[in-house]
Amino acid sequence: MPSPRVQALAALLEAGMAADAAAGQPFLAAVMKARLSALPARGFFEAARALGRYDGPDEGPEAEAFHAAELARLRAATTS
Repeated sequence: MPSPRVQALAALLEAGMAADAAAGQPFLAAVMKARLSALPARGFFEAARALGRYDGPDEGPEAEAFHAAELARLRAATTS
């Protein structure tokens, strides 16, 4: 079971994702990566599915493509 700090951070990230989705913005949480992976943790993908923005798996090429697209959307949003 994750520590209380990790649980609190996850809750904040998920709340931010909900706010981003409601505003039609890219997920800022996409910049957070799992400790041993180039991708965010499973909770990122679970939240994205719950918010209707993603319908794929937590890992593999489809997850990598979704994550890369979110990062690209973030870069575009911050440079415009």
